[in-house]
Amino acid sequence: MALSRQLQQLIRENPHRLYLSLEGPIDVFSADETIPRSFAGCAPQIVAGTPSKAFVKVANPCGCSGFALPCDRLATGFVLLLPPGNEMLPAACVLAHQLMKAAPRPEMFERYFLRREKFCEAFSV
Repeated sequence: MALSRQLQQLIRENPHRLYLSLEGPIDVFSADETIPRSFAGCAPQIVAGTPSKAFVKVANPCGCSGFALPCDRLATGFVLLLPPGNEMLPAACVLAHQLMKAAPRPEMFERYFLRREKFCEAFSV
């Protein structure tokens, strides 16, 4: 929980600041997860020993809110944290919108998740 304490200290020092991090790949290697660590052998350490979360993991314990914004890397994205309260929400929304315009994403991501286009033929039984 060192990051949690560091974030809380940063917020105390400047409560009107947004925090941005590029994190990932999130939950691909199961870092810091309890289940893989409960097994014996070398695999749990290999699988669970790669940290992939920072702000994602400490946002709620620190009383923060945030946005996770996708990028062109699988299971990776920008994490934008807001300090407790809603004073920074307008600035965070503007920054999130600008990041989404600037950050590249695969065409398939755009098609499936933003435009919600599905390419499948109708079939009958």
